[in-house]
Amino acid sequence: MATQRTAPTFIAGRAVNLMELPAHLADHPSAQIANSTLRQLGDFVQHHTDVMQDPLLSERGKAAKLNPLKVGMARVIAAAAAVNQDAAKQTDKREAAMLAVPAIAPSDAASAAVDVEVRQWWRSLDSKQRADMLQKFQDGPEHQRIEAALLRSPVALADPELLAIRDSWNRQARIDNAGETTAIARDRYAQDYAGDAIKQAAAIFQASTAMPHGDLLRAVVTGDNPMANGAAVFGFSQDAIDRAKVLADGNESVDG
Repeated sequence: MATQRTAPTFIAGRAVNLMELPAHLADHPSAQIANSTLRQLGDFVQHHTDVMQDPLLSERGKAAKLNPLKVGMARVIAAAAAVNQDAAKQTDKREAAMLAVPAIAPSDAASAAVDVEVRQWWRSLDSKQRADMLQKFQDGPEHQRIEAALLRSPVALADPELLAIRDSWNRQARIDNAGETTAIARDRYAQDYAGDAIKQAAAIFQASTAMPHGDLLRAVVTGDNPMANGAAVFGFSQDAIDRAKVLADGNESVDG
Protein backbone atom coordinates (compact mmCIF):
# COMPACT_ATOMS: atom_id res chain seq x y z
CA MET A 1 0.00 0.00 0.00
CA ALA A 2 1.53 3.29 -1.10
CA THR A 3 2.24 5.83 1.62
CA GLN A 4 -0.28 8.67 1.57
CA ARG A 5 0.77 12.27 1.90
CA THR A 6 0.30 13.95 5.24
CA ALA A 7 -2.83 16.04 5.59
CA PRO A 8 -3.40 19.16 7.73
CA THR A 9 -5.74 18.36 10.61
CA PHE A 10 -6.51 19.58 14.11
CA ILE A 11 -5.69 17.62 17.25
CA ALA A 12 -6.81 19.13 20.55
CA GLY A 13 -7.13 22.48 18.78
CA ARG A 14 -3.65 22.39 17.29
CA ALA A 15 -2.95 22.25 13.55
CA VAL A 16 -0.67 19.33 12.66
CA ASN A 17 0.25 17.33 9.61
CA LEU A 18 -0.98 13.77 10.05
CA MET A 19 -0.84 10.80 7.70
CA GLU A 20 -4.05 10.43 5.74
CA LEU A 21 -6.18 7.47 6.80
CA PRO A 22 -8.07 5.83 3.91
CA ALA A 23 -11.73 5.17 4.64
CA HIS A 24 -11.28 1.41 4.35
CA LEU A 25 -8.83 1.48 7.26
CA ALA A 26 -11.02 3.51 9.60
CA ASP A 27 -12.11 0.36 11.47
CA HIS A 28 -8.63 -1.16 11.67
CA PRO A 29 -7.74 -1.89 15.33
CA SER A 30 -4.56 0.18 15.17
CA ALA A 31 -6.40 3.16 13.72
CA GLN A 32 -9.16 2.82 16.30
CA ILE A 33 -6.68 2.84 19.19
CA ALA A 34 -4.94 5.89 17.79
CA ASN A 35 -8.15 7.81 17.12
CA SER A 36 -9.50 6.96 20.56
CA THR A 37 -6.27 8.35 22.04
CA LEU A 38 -6.68 11.56 20.04
CA ARG A 39 -10.28 11.96 21.22
CA GLN A 40 -9.28 11.45 24.85
CA LEU A 41 -6.45 13.92 24.41
CA GLY A 42 -8.86 16.50 23.02
CA ASP A 43 -11.12 16.13 26.07
CA PHE A 44 -8.12 16.31 28.39
CA VAL A 45 -6.67 19.47 26.82
CA GLN A 46 -10.05 21.21 26.94
CA HIS A 47 -10.49 20.30 30.60
CA HIS A 48 -6.90 21.31 31.35
CA THR A 49 -7.52 24.71 29.77
CA ASP A 50 -10.77 25.23 31.67
CA VAL A 51 -9.15 24.42 35.01
CA MET A 52 -6.09 26.58 34.37
CA GLN A 53 -8.34 29.54 33.49
CA ASP A 54 -10.65 29.12 36.49
CA PRO A 55 -10.16 32.28 38.59
CA LEU A 56 -11.73 30.64 41.63
CA LEU A 57 -9.00 28.00 41.94
CA SER A 58 -5.65 28.50 43.61
CA GLU A 59 -2.51 27.03 42.10
CA ARG A 60 -2.75 24.22 44.64
CA GLY A 61 -6.39 23.66 43.76
CA LYS A 62 -5.60 23.51 40.06
CA ALA A 63 -2.81 21.02 40.68
CA ALA A 64 -5.10 18.86 42.81
CA LYS A 65 -7.63 18.67 39.99
CA LEU A 66 -5.17 18.23 37.11
CA ASN A 67 -2.36 16.03 38.41
CA PRO A 68 -4.39 12.79 38.46
CA LEU A 69 -5.72 13.58 35.00
CA LYS A 70 -2.21 14.22 33.68
CA VAL A 71 -1.05 10.86 35.00
CA GLY A 72 -4.04 9.11 33.46
CA MET A 73 -3.61 10.78 30.07
CA ALA A 74 0.12 10.05 30.00
CA ARG A 75 -0.59 6.39 30.64
CA VAL A 76 -3.24 6.27 27.92
CA ILE A 77 -0.77 7.65 25.37
CA ALA A 78 2.05 5.36 26.48
CA ALA A 79 -0.23 2.31 26.45
CA ALA A 80 -1.42 3.13 22.93
CA ALA A 81 2.21 3.47 21.80
CA ALA A 82 3.17 0.14 23.39
CA VAL A 83 0.22 -1.69 21.83
CA ASN A 84 1.06 -0.25 18.43
CA GLN A 85 4.75 -1.14 18.77
CA ASP A 86 3.81 -4.74 19.58
CA ALA A 87 1.40 -4.89 16.63
CA ALA A 88 4.14 -3.63 14.30
CA LYS A 89 6.54 -6.29 15.60
CA GLN A 90 3.95 -8.99 14.93
CA THR A 91 3.50 -7.68 11.38
CA ASP A 92 7.26 -7.80 10.84
CA LYS A 93 7.30 -11.41 12.05
CA ARG A 94 4.50 -12.36 9.66
CA GLU A 95 6.35 -10.81 6.73
CA ALA A 96 9.62 -12.50 7.73
CA ALA A 97 7.83 -15.85 7.86
CA MET A 98 6.27 -15.26 4.46
CA LEU A 99 9.64 -14.38 2.89
CA ALA A 100 11.67 -17.04 4.69
CA VAL A 101 13.62 -19.55 2.63
CA PRO A 102 12.46 -23.01 3.73
CA ALA A 103 15.08 -24.96 5.61
CA ILE A 104 16.10 -28.47 4.60
CA ALA A 105 15.29 -31.13 7.16
CA PRO A 106 18.37 -32.84 8.61
CA SER A 107 17.05 -36.16 7.30
CA ASP A 108 16.65 -34.87 3.72
CA ALA A 109 20.08 -35.78 2.40
CA ALA A 110 18.95 -35.68 -1.22
CA SER A 111 17.87 -32.04 -1.06
CA ALA A 112 21.05 -31.10 0.80
CA ALA A 113 23.10 -32.73 -1.97
CA VAL A 114 21.22 -30.76 -4.61
CA ASP A 115 21.99 -27.56 -2.70
CA VAL A 116 25.69 -28.39 -2.75
CA GLU A 117 25.62 -29.11 -6.47
CA VAL A 118 23.81 -25.86 -7.20
CA ARG A 119 26.33 -23.83 -5.24
CA GLN A 120 29.26 -25.57 -6.91
CA TRP A 121 27.69 -24.86 -10.30
CA TRP A 122 27.21 -21.19 -9.36
CA ARG A 123 30.84 -20.80 -8.36
CA SER A 124 31.87 -22.24 -11.74
CA LEU A 125 30.13 -19.42 -13.66
CA ASP A 126 31.99 -16.34 -14.77
CA SER A 127 30.71 -12.85 -13.94
CA LYS A 128 28.72 -12.47 -17.18
CA GLN A 129 27.05 -15.83 -16.77
CA ARG A 130 26.07 -14.96 -13.23
CA ALA A 131 24.69 -11.62 -14.35
CA ASP A 132 22.63 -13.42 -17.01
CA MET A 133 21.27 -15.82 -14.40
CA LEU A 134 20.41 -12.98 -12.04
CA GLN A 135 18.34 -11.46 -14.82
CA LYS A 136 16.57 -14.78 -15.38
CA PHE A 137 15.74 -14.91 -11.67
CA GLN A 138 14.02 -11.56 -12.04
CA ASP A 139 12.10 -12.62 -15.14
CA GLY A 140 10.11 -15.44 -13.58
CA PRO A 141 9.73 -18.10 -10.87
CA GLU A 142 11.32 -20.93 -12.85
CA HIS A 143 14.59 -20.81 -10.96
CA GLN A 144 13.38 -20.67 -7.36
CA ARG A 145 15.09 -23.95 -6.54
CA ILE A 146 18.43 -22.42 -7.51
CA GLU A 147 17.66 -19.24 -5.55
CA ALA A 148 16.79 -21.26 -2.46
CA ALA A 149 20.05 -23.20 -2.60
CA LEU A 150 22.07 -20.02 -2.99
CA LEU A 151 20.24 -18.23 -0.18
CA ARG A 152 20.86 -21.22 2.10
CA SER A 153 24.59 -21.10 1.36
CA PRO A 154 26.72 -21.28 4.52
CA VAL A 155 29.33 -19.23 2.66
CA ALA A 156 28.27 -15.63 2.09
CA LEU A 157 27.71 -14.60 -1.51
CA ALA A 158 28.93 -11.30 -2.90
CA ASP A 159 26.64 -8.55 -1.62
CA PRO A 160 25.27 -7.42 -5.01
CA GLU A 161 24.47 -11.02 -5.96
CA LEU A 162 22.88 -11.80 -2.61
CA LEU A 163 20.73 -8.67 -2.74
CA ALA A 164 19.58 -9.45 -6.27
CA ILE A 165 18.72 -13.06 -5.42
CA ARG A 166 16.92 -12.05 -2.23
CA ASP A 167 14.97 -9.38 -4.12
CA SER A 168 13.88 -11.93 -6.71
CA TRP A 169 12.91 -14.45 -4.02
CA ASN A 170 10.93 -11.86 -2.08
CA ARG A 171 9.11 -10.65 -5.16
CA GLN A 172 7.96 -14.16 -6.04
CA ALA A 173 7.03 -14.94 -2.42
CA ARG A 174 4.77 -11.90 -2.40
CA ILE A 175 3.17 -12.97 -5.67
CA ASP A 176 2.62 -16.49 -4.33
CA ASN A 177 1.08 -15.08 -1.14
CA ALA A 178 -0.91 -12.20 -2.58
CA GLY A 179 -3.57 -12.23 0.12
CA GLU A 180 -1.07 -12.12 2.97
CA THR A 181 0.98 -9.49 1.14
CA THR A 182 -2.08 -7.25 0.89
CA ALA A 183 -3.00 -7.87 4.53
CA ILE A 184 0.52 -7.02 5.70
CA ALA A 185 0.56 -3.80 3.66
CA ARG A 186 -2.84 -2.87 5.10
CA ASP A 187 -1.75 -3.57 8.67
CA ARG A 188 1.55 -1.76 8.26
CA TYR A 189 -0.09 1.36 6.88
CA ALA A 190 -2.60 1.45 9.75
CA GLN A 191 0.23 0.95 12.25
CA ASP A 192 2.27 3.71 10.64
CA TYR A 193 -0.76 6.00 10.84
CA ALA A 194 -1.26 5.05 14.49
CA GLY A 195 2.41 5.63 15.26
CA ASP A 196 2.24 9.08 13.69
CA ALA A 197 -0.98 9.99 15.51
CA ILE A 198 0.23 8.77 18.90
CA LYS A 199 3.54 10.61 18.48
CA GLN A 200 1.61 13.80 17.74
CA ALA A 201 -0.56 13.16 20.81
CA ALA A 202 2.54 12.80 23.00
CA ALA A 203 3.99 16.05 21.71
CA ILE A 204 0.74 17.95 22.26
CA PHE A 205 0.37 16.51 25.76
CA GLN A 206 3.87 17.62 26.71
CA ALA A 207 3.38 21.08 25.22
CA SER A 208 0.03 21.49 26.98
CA THR A 209 1.10 20.36 30.42
CA ALA A 210 4.85 21.11 30.63
CA MET A 211 4.98 18.07 32.91
CA PRO A 212 8.53 17.59 34.25
CA HIS A 213 10.30 14.68 32.58
CA GLY A 214 10.95 12.85 35.82
CA ASP A 215 7.29 13.09 36.83
CA LEU A 216 6.19 11.98 33.39
CA LEU A 217 8.44 8.94 33.39
CA ARG A 218 7.32 7.94 36.89
CA ALA A 219 3.70 8.33 35.85
CA VAL A 220 4.10 5.89 32.98
CA VAL A 221 6.59 3.41 34.41
CA THR A 222 4.90 1.94 37.47
CA GLY A 223 5.34 -1.45 39.06
CA ASP A 224 2.09 -2.74 37.62
CA ASN A 225 2.19 -1.25 34.12
CA PRO A 226 3.04 -3.75 31.35
CA MET A 227 2.92 -0.92 28.80
CA ALA A 228 5.94 0.88 30.28
CA ASN A 229 7.98 0.65 27.07
CA GLY A 230 5.46 2.99 25.49
CA ALA A 231 7.21 5.77 27.41
CA ALA A 232 9.55 5.93 24.42
CA VAL A 233 6.88 7.95 22.60
CA PHE A 234 7.67 10.81 24.99
CA GLY A 235 11.33 10.72 23.97
CA PHE A 236 12.72 8.56 26.76
CA SER A 237 15.52 6.17 25.88
CA GLN A 238 15.17 2.47 26.57
CA ASP A 239 17.94 2.79 29.15
CA ALA A 240 15.96 5.44 31.02
CA ILE A 241 12.82 3.31 30.85
CA ASP A 242 14.62 0.21 32.09
CA ARG A 243 16.17 2.19 34.94
CA ALA A 244 12.74 3.55 35.87
CA LYS A 245 11.35 0.01 35.95
CA VAL A 246 13.97 -0.96 38.50
CA LEU A 247 13.19 2.09 40.63
CA ALA A 248 9.42 1.94 40.19
CA ASP A 249 8.78 0.28 43.53
CA GLY A 250 11.44 2.22 45.42
CA ASN A 251 11.82 5.75 46.64
CA GLU A 252 14.80 6.80 44.49
CA SER A 253 14.30 9.68 42.09
CA VAL A 254 14.03 9.05 38.37
CA ASP A 255 15.57 11.51 35.97
CA GLY A 256 14.37 11.08 32.35
